[in-house]
Amino acid sequence: MNTLQVLWFAKEMEAKLEGNSHKGGWEGVSPYALYAKAEEEMKEVFTALLACPRVSRDITRECADTANFLMMIADNCRRATGES
Repeated sequence: MNTLQVLWFAKEMEAKLEGNSHKGGWEGVSPYALYAKAEEEMKEVFTALLACPRVSRDITRECADTANFLMMIADNCRRATGES
């Protein structure tokens, strides 16, 4: 994996987070609730793949949504254990 791809995808994740900032943060949200949301987003990734098997913005956006929920789980666990 190239650093450029990681930075590109991180920007996609950040754009999705900014677009959903009105929903509030994830601190204190159950990891199980966040996992359930990640599963829902994975279904949306699959639907986007079926609708457009080529590379598309929809696929990228849904992948970023999924990754954000997984990041939220990791972030809450990191904070709970006092890791920096």
